[in-house]
Amino acid sequence: MKNVRAQAAVDFMVAYGIALLALAIAIYVILSLGVFTSAVTPTTCYPSPSFSCDAVSYNGLSGNVTIVFTQALGGTINITGAACSSTINAIGGRSYTDSLGRVWNTISGGPAFGNYQVQPYSNVIFNPTYPTNALQYGEVVYSGNSGELSVNCYDANNGYDPSSGVLSDGPAKVNIGTSFSGYIWFNYTIANLPTKYHAVQQVAQFTTTSS
Repeated sequence: MKNVRAQAAVDFMVAYGIALLALAIAIYVILSLGVFTSAVTPTTCYPSPSFSCDAVSYNGLSGNVTIVFTQALGGTINITGAACSSTINAIGGRSYTDSLGRVWNTISGGPAFGNYQVQPYSNVIFNPTYPTNALQYGEVVYSGNSGELSVNCYDANNGYDPSSGVLSDGPAKVNIGTSFSGYIWFNYTIANLPTKYHAVQQVAQFTTTSS
């Protein structure tokens, strides 16, 4: 009788052991396939000094980037130009004067594609840079306050490349749900300084999932 009970206990343990092993294998396979892992790329936005990146979104169908930011430059700024590019121009800081006698000071590497000199709306090299007329008269942002700005983003396949002189049809477009990375620049003047002195600065580097 004892042998029968012992055998039954062994059979019981073996059966449940096999079931638990099968369950463990199934869980391992599911986790390995990433069924419960989100495919959405987390949004990251790294601002430059004196700026904060409060939010950023990218519309993959239009190639339009919208950034919500706060500036802490210590004075009121007027943003007259903006640009977004997937990569930075290898040529770093430079200073030049345009045909109107305005002095342009590039204090960081500029965009490689699209509006590569971050020129104002009225003097933009590649018109589709701005999806609206928002910057035609500038956007005033007080120190410590936030602003919101939309600009089209360009990559190697879409935009103006000054090194090759290639002008393509429009901003970078990707499928919805696709990860996209880029850099944003502002062209601005600071209150109490002559308006001809423009600062062109990279204000943010971002990665997000297109919507």
